[in-house]
Amino acid sequence: MMKVDIFSAFGEITLHMDVITKFLITVAIVIVLVFTRRVLIRLLERVMQGFRIATGRRVYDLRIEEYYIKPARHFLSILLFCIGALMILGIWGLAGVLEGVVIGAGVAAVVLGFAAQGILADMIAGIMLLLDHPLRIGDWVEVVGVEGIVRDISIRATRIKNFDGEVVTIPNRKMVEEIIINRSRNPTLRLKVTIGIDFGANIGKAIDLALGVMKSNDRILDKPASSVIVKELGDSSINLEMRFWVKRTERPETLKLKSEIITKVKNAFDENDIKIPFPHIELIENKGKK
Repeated sequence: MMKVDIFSAFGEITLHMDVITKFLITVAIVIVLVFTRRVLIRLLERVMQGFRIATGRRVYDLRIEEYYIKPARHFLSILLFCIGALMILGIWGLAGVLEGVVIGAGVAAVVLGFAAQGILADMIAGIMLLLDHPLRIGDWVEVVGVEGIVRDISIRATRIKNFDGEVVTIPNRKMVEEIIINRSRNPTLRLKVTIGIDFGANIGKAIDLALGVMKSNDRILDKPASSVIVKELGDSSINLEMRFWVKRTERPETLKLKSEIITKVKNAFDENDIKIPFPHIELIENKGKK
């Protein structure tokens, strides 16, 4: 009996030691994963810091990074939690549970993938916008027919405040797929004004008058030089296109300058008897027919 009791006690001790070992390994895994998460997040923050310094990005661009560092933290936490959970289940011999979790996760991933493919595409496009940075918060841009000032760039969408005061939300995948016109990147902008003259007017004189109006305006740059071209023969007029360069400014200022140029050109044409025709139709009667 004594011998049986000794073997029974030894078996219980071995069983307890096995449980303690698994418990210690579990604690070690948790500690390693927590430490790994902190290291990866710090590494991510340093990479973003170096990226900002290397590209010389402005102060308000720091908001863009916040939209990506925070989701990255959550993603790392979820990923490490899943890895740790699978390892711990394997250590405790819960193979059946582990297999069920893997199968369930696979099915859920397929379902969620189909349901959220648009959202995932927007998130990937948002990361591409961060890396390529074709636009920044505060830029004057035109994309998918929307022109305005960039107010917000998030992980899913970009918000642009148009010049009617409306905030337009554009999915990031559209921002990546479409052409983006950024009018805030260069220190100068070229403006165009089209004006029509009568078919009987002196084209050379009209061009000289238009050039004189542009040269007399202090806000129009001398270099690159202003120009006037014959754009097309319209239905009722010869259309001239005035091209001139100005320093980059806000859109209301460019509209005000265009209005001023059009007014002065109109006055100059009136003073020199150059008519700006209105749309009309000429009817020709064939008197030879009965």
